[in-house]
Amino acid sequence: MSSAISAPMRTAGWNVRLTIGTCDRPHEFAGVYQNPRAPTLTFADICAELALCFEFPGAQSDTRQNGDDIVDSWANSIAFALTDAPEDADGTGYPAFITRESLHKKMPGLSSSSMRQPRTVTYHTVLHKSCMLAAGSLKDHLQAQCARYLPEPRRFRHPSYLPYNKTPSDPRLNMMPLRRKLKARSQSPPKRTSGSTLSNKQVDGEADNDYADMIAPASLDIDIDAANKKVNEFRMACIAQATCCAVSGDGEPWSLIQPIGPGVQACHIVPQQHYHLYPMEDGDNNETPQDSARRLCQAWHMTWSADNGILLMKHLHDFFDTRLFSIHPTTLRVRVFVPYKSLEPYHGQKAQVARSVDRMALRHHYDMCCIENMAAKRPTQELPSPDAASGVLTSGTSLIHTASGGSTPLSGRSNLPTTPGSGHTPTHTALGDPSKRRRPVHDDDADEYDDDDDDIRKRVRREERYGFDNYITPYNSRAFLADVNFELGRLREPNRCDQ
Repeated sequence: MSSAISAPMRTAGWNVRLTIGTCDRPHEFAGVYQNPRAPTLTFADICAELALCFEFPGAQSDTRQNGDDIVDSWANSIAFALTDAPEDADGTGYPAFITRESLHKKMPGLSSSSMRQPRTVTYHTVLHKSCMLAAGSLKDHLQAQCARYLPEPRRFRHPSYLPYNKTPSDPRLNMMPLRRKLKARSQSPPKRTSGSTLSNKQVDGEADNDYADMIAPASLDIDIDAANKKVNEFRMACIAQATCCAVSGDGEPWSLIQPIGPGVQACHIVPQQHYHLYPMEDGDNNETPQDSARRLCQAWHMTWSADNGILLMKHLHDFFDTRLFSIHPTTLRVRVFVPYKSLEPYHGQKAQVARSVDRMALRHHYDMCCIENMAAKRPTQELPSPDAASGVLTSGTSLIHTASGGSTPLSGRSNLPTTPGSGHTPTHTALGDPSKRRRPVHDDDADEYDDDDDDIRKRVRREERYGFDNYITPYNSRAFLADVNFELGRLREPNRCDQ
């Protein structure tokens, strides 16, 4: 387990800082680390990453353009003005004022001999329209009224983003036991083995304890034996398509009886605890994944597929999970997001990634790294799920029920309802002394109520008692329609390829 990487740690690694506000009172809102040895980021790349992290100023808060449009909004409407650079640096080659015509230029990156004395460059971000000024400072463009100060940008809540060390807060996802160890009631002492005998764990390399005991979420209709088999086969499936670490090239075995060298681990590209965010082209990108249980089930299977895995040395596995570096999905070049000496030699190298590895999973990890590091100064505030607040589904409500209506072998809780059709959680038997239990208040005790309310109460009590799941109700219609949309999206994809 690696130590937590905080937001101030990430901002401390910036050597290019972006500011907004007036010239008299600028303040930082974003930044990046540009590797001074092998600079790769252009100003166009910065616009694309700003689009991942922030709403373009002036856009409606309740709407969001598609990805290409929002990137174009940043690229076509802003400019970068150099406002600060170290005195000991030769700033003659630094771009002074960048508009949309010069976004192809690379951002400058400076190296620092000491972390206590960082050397950075600062660019002030402004709104800009086409002008006749071939060059000039920020003040010149402000006086010509072709540039104006950028309003405070809002942090964009990317639908696929979760901090690397956070689990989902939605109760429909939060309640799923992502890890559960199956312990026997009584265990005999471990048998002693001779010192010359290697265990399977030692032969196969160091086991990945992060997922060794993980099973399928209890709320999904996944057979426990099939789930355990898929989890256990993940490591060997990754080894079957690679023989060494994808980044360093280390870890090849020295013996024919070794499948892989010690210290090499199978790494999830999309983390297993974020399986519900696995990128899938289901034809409805606006659909929240937790609404469709079928989509969640398929996402779980894809997360544990070898297409979502690469081999990494243990320390690189930790750095990858904490989003300190990533692999570009198109060029397969390693990008390091912090000036860490243990990672610096790998920046710019081409990773050894199998053809079968899902490029959409790599894109997901790369984008999440961009958000995690560029927007570290402006973390998002976690909001409660609207469904959690409205009580559509509670933490004890299952998303999928078995055909028999009973609990599955994966059910980790005894209070899960047998059917989720009505959307209500049935009354459970309380524990303790029966004489000290609170007497339930029935709707029949009310003195006054009209006939319509009485019919509704009777219908709800009947649904809770018998667990009707064979018709659509206001409580299960959202999940039902989400499953329908998901299946229709899957059928729509082959037709796109035929066109």
